[in-house]
Amino acid sequence: MDGLQAMVTVGKMVIVAGAAFIAWTALTSSPAYADEVRDFAPNRPSRSDSPFTVPIGFIQVETDLANYTHPGEVLQTLDPTIIYGLTNRIDIGLSIGGLITQRSNAVSSAGYGDTIVKAKFSLTGDDGGPVAFAVIPYVKIPTAPIPIGDGQVEGGINMPMLVTLPSHLQLTVEPELAELKSSQTSGQQASFIGVVNLGRQIAGALSGFVELYTQTFAGRAAGSPFVTFDYGFAYLVAKDVQLDVGANAGLNRYTPALNIYSGLAFRF
Repeated sequence: MDGLQAMVTVGKMVIVAGAAFIAWTALTSSPAYADEVRDFAPNRPSRSDSPFTVPIGFIQVETDLANYTHPGEVLQTLDPTIIYGLTNRIDIGLSIGGLITQRSNAVSSAGYGDTIVKAKFSLTGDDGGPVAFAVIPYVKIPTAPIPIGDGQVEGGINMPMLVTLPSHLQLTVEPELAELKSSQTSGQQASFIGVVNLGRQIAGALSGFVELYTQTFAGRAAGSPFVTFDYGFAYLVAKDVQLDVGANAGLNRYTPALNIYSGLAFRF
């Protein structure tokens, strides 16, 4: 069985399991009242996802205010992810590609990005405990024009796990498996991503993190791995409003040297 067939099989299993999980949680969940709502825990600014779901009935919005990559001269802005708390353990999200401008080989391109549909299933830790774990299947819909996007349907699954450590440290480990368009051939190839993130509240409403990100590819036309060292800060302006800034620094010659960004997240 090749990589694409395996991905389809895994996708079908996730859909069946997800449908059963939704039915079960819909029957056992109750509305989240104001005094029971879990703390605001957006996915941004790090590359690792939060394992905590948006509370039932709430809407959460996360977006870049500005996102710049060098070299490649890529600027992206206003690319909202809108997440709805479906049950106390499941949320569904829609990421809308923002306006992207890029310059490559003296040729400039501009357009809106791809669209991503995803769901988050909390398996443990949503309402407390030293460990939180979730699975996040997603599908990318190729709404971006070429060369802004690659014109291919892609998909995968993330599995973030957060462990609370002494001294108020939080360790997040997140593997990801995806089927992406190959950069070397006309077909697709498996992608393996690993993220290790260490975060901590610094002072009051200010928190920060450091992170190591790697992406490798399978197959004879695998291409070279991407590796970055990431760091950033988030400031809780209000109970449900967060501003952030961060940077991803490439650690080898195959990875863009620098990506810097600022963003906003809020829920209501």
